[in-house]
Amino acid sequence: MGKFCPLSNAIIYMRWGRGEEVTQIMDKIAKKTIIVHILRILYCFTSFEYPVTQTHIANYLKDIDIPCDRKTVGRNIKYLIDMGLPIMLSNGVKRGYYYDIENDNFFTKNYKIFRRY
Repeated sequence: MGKFCPLSNAIIYMRWGRGEEVTQIMDKIAKKTIIVHILRILYCFTSFEYPVTQTHIANYLKDIDIPCDRKTVGRNIKYLIDMGLPIMLSNGVKRGYYYDIENDNFFTKNYKIFRRY
């Protein structure tokens, strides 16, 4: 019987005596997709009024079985900011990061790169 992997949209077949290998494969897939999950969380679930902290993101990723700590989240957020994504740090009553959709030039500026002819 196979186990569905939501990160890679594939079915991983578990064989007798190879459960540890499957776990290692799943952990490797999870580690490589952390930055994508962080971007999705910031883009879909945050705003100026509702920022999210690095700890909240790390806890959410742990809840969906992606091993991650606060420092990893911070490092990946820094990478996203360095790439030019409009991720801002809110210093108001609610501290945390949010995706500034109103100043989003990243996806519109790079639209031709992502578009297929």
